[in-house]
Amino acid sequence: MEGIVLYVREIWAGIMLLSGSIEDIRKRGFGRFFIVFMLAGTIAAICLSYSEIPDKNEILSALTGAGAGLLLLPMCRLSDGAIGEGDAVFIACIGMIFGISDCFQIFMYSLLFLAVFAVPAIASGKAGRHSSVPYIPFLAAGYALYIYTVYV
Repeated sequence: MEGIVLYVREIWAGIMLLSGSIEDIRKRGFGRFFIVFMLAGTIAAICLSYSEIPDKNEILSALTGAGAGLLLLPMCRLSDGAIGEGDAVFIACIGMIFGISDCFQIFMYSLLFLAVFAVPAIASGKAGRHSSVPYIPFLAAGYALYIYTVYV
């Protein structure tokens, strides 16, 4: 049981990104209830993973990680929805769980996967400047690569 508690953050992030990917592909967006559920689950996973009271550095890491996603929220408005608010919330959740540096690493991996998908689609003419794709599956792929690099 103790081993599972040590990885509760990683397990929750995987569940969150997998369910978010399915929701993003099916509905091309997220309802408010889904986003609130993801935020509540993230906070619960963080609280469960601490065996003792967290120190200032852990709290600061979670807050700065959340700030990474929250910085994307104004960009959602400025881009007329090209970046979804749900995407920003998911990045904030990842940032709260792993901290700013690991969140940035996962974000970069996801952009790599997105480029691998987008370049052939644009080159073949199947996608253009105003095409939209669900982003959370790429974030999930970036998270999977991150987990692979950390634990393997």
